[in-house]
Amino acid sequence: MIEIIIDGKDLHTKQQAHEFFSAQEGFPAKYGKNLDALFDVLTSMPEVKVTVKGPQSIVDNLGEYGKKLLLVIKDACDRNPGIILEAIEDEEDNSADYTENRKNECGSDKDS
Repeated sequence: MIEIIIDGKDLHTKQQAHEFFSAQEGFPAKYGKNLDALFDVLTSMPEVKVTVKGPQSIVDNLGEYGKKLLLVIKDACDRNPGIILEAIEDEEDNSADYTENRKNECGSDKDS
């Protein structure tokens, strides 16, 4: 199983976010580095665990684009039963909304 750990504190620009994804296992060399390409890659992976550490940091750093990025990950999770999505709040984060609404909504819990 591929594991992708996204640390919201490390993503400060759109370009940096997509450079991060393009370096991940399972992402093609010609990854389009945009949200549509991210969705396409995530929905095509057979098994992947995506951990989002500090989702509020992503929103704080990237603004509206950060919200869209998180939504794309969530939508890919809803579409691909092979994705396990976990959100972990940073201690100073106030991201309970994303965590409570996303944790255990997809992946192996859909088989129940």
